Amino acid sequence: MERIPDFVQVADKLEAGKIECCLWADDAGALYVRMLRNLTKTPKPGTHSRLLFRVSDLLDARGAEHALTGMRGIDPKNWLLREP
Repeated sequence: MERIPDFVQVADKLEAGKIECCLWADDAGALYVRMLRNLTKTPKPGTHSRLLFRVSDLLDARGAEHALTGMRGIDPKNWLLREP
């Protein structure tokens, strides 16, 4: 798995603010997204998972109620699949 070089994107968060993220690709060509930092102007912007999430899984869950609960991602420290 490799990070796509020089690709950093900013996306709107569901409730308020924005989040900075990057893309990764595995050997089969599947894309993964990783959140890098919150860009929310609050005293405590909160935390987010450092896991890599498969983009196709996120697209399948798009629009579903509680879409991101129970999502599993790959931990880049040990490359194991786990929940945030």
